[in-house]
Amino acid sequence: MLVNILVVEDDPLVAMMLEDYLDLLGRKTVAVVEDVASALAAIADLQIDAAFVDLHLAGSEKSEPIAEALYKKQISFLVCTGGFVQPATPIYEGRPVLMKPFNFEKIEEGLRALQA
Repeated sequence: MLVNILVVEDDPLVAMMLEDYLDLLGRKTVAVVEDVASALAAIADLQIDAAFVDLHLAGSEKSEPIAEALYKKQISFLVCTGGFVQPATPIYEGRPVLMKPFNFEKIEEGLRALQA
């Protein structure tokens, strides 16, 4: 079971909702970060089983470096976005997508997709 979850989300309300839902689903949010540098540090330093990664971060940052780092460490991740439909780059191909706005059931589906 994927227990230790990294949340990469620049919207504090969305991040809090993800944390709450993950907790209800028996998962532990090991970190909530909002930018590339913080995410890369968390990936390097923490025990992470999976990640929820927002595609577009604050300050026009894109999450591709985060996705690359997760891929290199063989950590499953899904993409959280309000407008992502097609893969932005090949690193996202085949990844589960959690479309905003989401609810408890969609997060549960996303976790199942990550474990598949």
